Amino acid sequence: MVCRAPKGLTRWLRLAPVLGVLFGAPSAGLSSPATPPPLAPTERLSYTMYWIGVPVAESMLKSAGPVELPEGRAFHFIATTESNHVLRLLYPVKTRVDSFVEAGRFLPIRYTMTGRQGFRKRDRELRFDQAGQSVTLITEGRSRIYPTVAAVQDPLSAFYYYRMTASLEPGEVARIPVHDRKRPKEIIVTVGQVETVKTKAGTFETVRLKIEQEEGLFLHEGEVWLWMTTDARRLPVRVEARVTLGTVVAELTEVTREEPPPNAPTAHTDTPPSPHAQQ
Repeated sequence: MVCRAPKGLTRWLRLAPVLGVLFGAPSAGLSSPATPPPLAPTERLSYTMYWIGVPVAESMLKSAGPVELPEGRAFHFIATTESNHVLRLLYPVKTRVDSFVEAGRFLPIRYTMTGRQGFRKRDRELRFDQAGQSVTLITEGRSRIYPTVAAVQDPLSAFYYYRMTASLEPGEVARIPVHDRKRPKEIIVTVGQVETVKTKAGTFETVRLKIEQEEGLFLHEGEVWLWMTTDARRLPVRVEARVTLGTVVAELTEVTREEPPPNAPTAHTDTPPSPHAQQ
């Protein structure tokens, strides 16, 4: 007999390698504040995931700094997730996501996911043509072009864009286009109340964000919430999702940042406004 992880937990872990999606995947749909905070040159955020209170996986988000690509200067973001010994026999996960984002307008150029989720390899690449509003999806050596929308983000780049643009005013609602796989989808982010959250990384003043998708909530069951700090760092410190059996939580355990110099330019100052925000 083959052991299987509970249905809701496996859905959550399939999304976990892209914590940006779980964190709302907001993107160009938000209006920029008058003085958006600069992007930290390098940053590493570490998380532990718990299911019904038991640690089951470790995740990491990393801003690796600017790189030079044939398309020009770009920012490089990385997300990894690996299940621990508790879950490995039921649902092994070891994945890596890389996102390369045009430095000037902060729009994605290329997005890749590699690794294993469950007992299958789940590799794919997205190549963005922002001018032509199309995305090339490459899986198993085959490629296909799909139409998309203007100023669309990938799941990981969107998370970093949100951190630089969100005002986090209670009651604010944003509808944001994000492209993953075959078509773009709108993510709906609602800013809730201010709450204090304590994790292994410290005690933080945060706002609670409710995360929804155009065709229902993420995971198609329960609710997904994110707690993000109200300071200029906009740190995501906790994510909570109710699944079939119990609750899955990701909590921030460690923060390593190289702070930008005073008066450093922002990464997206010439990004055009987008019509997707709601107030």
